[in-house]
Amino acid sequence: AAAQQRSDVVRDGDEVTLPAECFRNMMQTCEKTTWLFTVQRKPTELLFEDGKIHQAARTKSDRLSVAANCSLVIKKVSVEDVGRYICRQFDASGRHQGSNSNVYLSVVN
Repeated sequence: AAAQQRSDVVRDGDEVTLPAECFRNMMQTCEKTTWLFTVQRKPTELLFEDGKIHQAARTKSDRLSVAANCSLVIKKVSVEDVGRYICRQFDASGRHQGSNSNVYLSVVN
């Protein structure tokens, strides 16, 4: 299945909610949903896994949260948040489910 792709443009300092279009309703929690952040020429960052914000996202972890529907919420968006956010869903046995959803976030002043 092809990855879904969307783009969001947010004003500097605003809050943005990136929809978890990868989320399948058979999962009652977000424990099996993973959010990744990728930007050119830098290693991919793991933002959210196993139902919690990942320690590796520490530079922005105080601004990140995940809503009940597994959407990723970023407060006080800044230029460092520009890039691609990838949502992946896994099943109970850890197999990748469905397609990834990608959101490309741009920030304007």
